[in-house]
Amino acid sequence: MDLWQRAQGLPDPTPSAALLLVSRDCCRLIGLSLRHARAWRNFFKGR
Repeated sequence: MDLWQRAQGLPDPTPSAALLLVSRDCCRLIGLSLRHARAWRNFFKGR
């Protein structure tokens, strides 16, 4: 069972669990944006 689903199922999830989920999603988004930025830079440099 996913941690997100477990947090959704609880009536009052602990703030730390919610913070962990948010930070995990933010880290994933930052990682994705950095990877895309690097790819775009290489793409424009190669032209």
